[in-house]
Amino acid sequence: MIELRDKSFDGFIAKGTSLIMFGTCWCQACILGAKRLEKFRQKNHIKVAKVDLQMCPEVMKRYLCAKVPFFILFRDGEVIARHQGNDIRGFEKYLKGGRNDPDPP
Repeated sequence: MIELRDKSFDGFIAKGTSLIMFGTCWCQACILGAKRLEKFRQKNHIKVAKVDLQMCPEVMKRYLCAKVPFFILFRDGEVIARHQGNDIRGFEKYLKGGRNDPDPP
């Protein structure tokens, strides 16, 4: 899984659709979220990455990630959906045009 840093973050999300998990390396829910994120990537064929908030203070401040795991779906650098918690099934419905969207931006 790709791990982004403050300097690589903007370039990664700039083009296309990407789902980013914000978390920490010691958080058990984040470890589970990372496993689910990898399965999501395999099933949905979009870019995914994770951001360790302790290593990326600028990104943390910009997206106000207070609780982890926290997921944000980007399209061409813009936030299109976000969700706190590691149940990311709502993003699949969102990407397929379903009405059960994750939390709005």
